[in-house]
Amino acid sequence: MDVAEVSKVCQLPSQHNWLMWENRRDDGNTPVGYEFPLYTDAHIVGHLAGQLGPYSFLNSGPLLKGVWQINAAIILRLEVYIRYDPPDMSKKNDTRYHGGETIADEIAALASLALGTRIRAGSACREFGLFDDPLGYPREGMSSQTPTIRPRFHQSMLPLITDRSSMDGLSILQTIPNIAARRYVNLVRACGAYQEALWVADTDPNLAWMLFVTALETAANDEFSDRTHSPECVLRVAKPEFVQSLEQISTEAVVRLVAEEFSQQLSSTKKFITFGSRFLPKEPDQRPEGEHIRIDWSSASMEKILKKIYHYRSTYLHKGIPFPAPMLDPSEIQFLPPPEVPLLGFGTYSRGGIWTHKDLPINLHCFHYLVRGMLLKWWKESLVSPNDEPTD
Repeated sequence: MDVAEVSKVCQLPSQHNWLMWENRRDDGNTPVGYEFPLYTDAHIVGHLAGQLGPYSFLNSGPLLKGVWQINAAIILRLEVYIRYDPPDMSKKNDTRYHGGETIADEIAALASLALGTRIRAGSACREFGLFDDPLGYPREGMSSQTPTIRPRFHQSMLPLITDRSSMDGLSILQTIPNIAARRYVNLVRACGAYQEALWVADTDPNLAWMLFVTALETAANDEFSDRTHSPECVLRVAKPEFVQSLEQISTEAVVRLVAEEFSQQLSSTKKFITFGSRFLPKEPDQRPEGEHIRIDWSSASMEKILKKIYHYRSTYLHKGIPFPAPMLDPSEIQFLPPPEVPLLGFGTYSRGGIWTHKDLPINLHCFHYLVRGMLLKWWKESLVSPNDEPTD
């Protein structure tokens, strides 16, 4: 694909820029470049320079590290090979809209999933190629401030995301030019929801649950179309007990009629569960001792867990009922590895609600592991293949 062809493709800037970099011509001119701080509270080790197309990740080596200690631990250096073309304002177009403002925002969202840590891009702090100084020219950030976290509790809902994280994990970004443009937009959207969930988890864990579900829904909607399954199949997966009761009192024709009536509403549940089953990650290498604080990793058990989570998502979205209170609290007892379910015994009463053990199938820490594992597996196994083209 030559430069002219690349320029005609409707891609996000971070992907378009990589493809233009691949088709660059050596004319002796220094490309325009920028450096952006990437803020995180993780312990970042290593660096990547000259291995990810026009993007390099430099380790600033902050001395202070730890949970909620936000540093510009990574400097994103990017070379710019795309030109700004004024948009066509005559009609609405949100096919590429994802909420980020700059190439750095897109790359930061991808990097957050790749490393499993909080990462957010700041404003450009240095630019290259516009002045005679080969070392670049410093800039003061004009639009963003250093992000902060105001935790609700004395310990984190996600106790492992600030651990040592190697930038070798960013090697998955090498796939950027090989993903179909439409699917790359969905990848960035899913990563953006995941990224935001990490940042709000200790401030508003209920919102974090919603954003994690949104990240999976975005990927599931990309992976499956509404025509993947028949209405009857959708109804049987989403409401198996209801179908059994209906079959006892009605004919197959009635089941089919009900399925066709409600299949559109229920198809989201079907896609969510099917996506989770298809891209279920392997068990963590280290799990807590004791069956009572572990989840059952079997496919049948995982389907029940995902169905329960999606039910809580829907009741909050449509009725304003938050996720159960024990799922919004961190574990009061320090375990390593952390427990995978809320610690409550046989049942609990909190904030006006009563829940039993079966109502609380997983905690936010373990659900984060599932969400990240599913999204990474989807990225590696579905978005990237030898036949994929970066066009639509």
